[in-house]
Amino acid sequence: MIEIEEQGRRLLITVGGEEEFLIRPVDGETGAALLSGWLAVIAKVFGNEEQLELDLLTAAVGDENVERVRALRAEEIYEVTMAAFFWQTAGGIEATRAFVGGDRPKAIRVLAESSGHPVLVTLLGGESESPTSPDATPATSTPGGSANGSPAAAPAP
Repeated sequence: MIEIEEQGRRLLITVGGEEEFLIRPVDGETGAALLSGWLAVIAKVFGNEEQLELDLLTAAVGDENVERVRALRAEEIYEVTMAAFFWQTAGGIEATRAFVGGDRPKAIRVLAESSGHPVLVTLLGGESESPTSPDATPATSTPGGSANGSPAAAPAP
């Protein structure tokens, strides 16, 4: 279980009421790169997902937090990384609150709408009000669902 709180321009993530991570904001270009990288992981566009996921973890939580985050349990790593991810990207605190509150479809919807890419709602959320073609089939996997067991989430050997 994680809790989030914005402190000025930073995001405080507390894990289990004990471990605190203060996340510094990234610039807009890095936030856009985070979103692009996340989409690539979901779509498995690149061949080296392990390195890309590690890069996304580092960009989302910051260099100063990576080793501490990797020392958490796998579920906690996922929760912290995704909370930081939504906050660092166009989704901001609204998407982060939705994610932490368990409403992941809303988090994705907020991110998609805020980033100016409403088609992401259809592709990632599986919602389709008006498909662009008769053979269009929305994705059935949950975004970030593979991150729980991803190599980036595992502590370094």
